[in-house]
Amino acid sequence: LDTLSSQECKISDLECVTAPAFEIGRRFKRVNPDKMRSEYGKLVMLLRDATQNSIQSQLEFESIVRPVKNVKNLLGSFGLQALLNDQRLPLATNPLPLRATPEMIQAKEAARNDLLKQYGNS
Repeated sequence: LDTLSSQECKISDLECVTAPAFEIGRRFKRVNPDKMRSEYGKLVMLLRDATQNSIQSQLEFESIVRPVKNVKNLLGSFGLQALLNDQRLPLATNPLPLRATPEMIQAKEAARNDLLKQYGNS
């Protein structure tokens, strides 16, 4: 805290900390909509204000608002969005029941291996 409160610390030095912190808060709120009710509203207002040009010039860094990171965007960056619509995906990724039969285990492994063969080299 001494470093953050000292006069030598520039606000621009905090960009690498604030953007990931806001991303964590945003993800937490998506998973737990009943939590952080007032805090999340304050966070959204803070982020909205931070996008204004007059405030960005005082912050000395570009907006800390980033697109939401998700699997769809990540797969899209690799050209693999078709994987999300593949009918074998649920079988390959859903957990097996506690008393899974050998056939169920084999079907899951086959689906996973087929997906790896088709999308693994892209």
